[in-house]
Amino acid sequence: MLDLGAAEAAALRAGLEALARAALRRRGYKSFGVCETCMHHVRQAGGAYCALLNLPIAPDDTTRICHEHTISA
Repeated sequence: MLDLGAAEAAALRAGLEALARAALRRRGYKSFGVCETCMHHVRQAGGAYCALLNLPIAPDDTTRICHEHTISA
């Protein structure tokens, strides 16, 4: 494990925040995230379901990046 000093950790955090902001700008401020955090993700007794695409979601896919991700309200 890498131990960072306070200054290095702060610089890394600032760099990652800048990277995330730049990615959001490039995407027109459209959110991105994993399937299970998307507002279209629906948990059902038989598994997960995408309400936007009207498709069942395989259990392994719920932790993958969702191309149509929308932040839950």
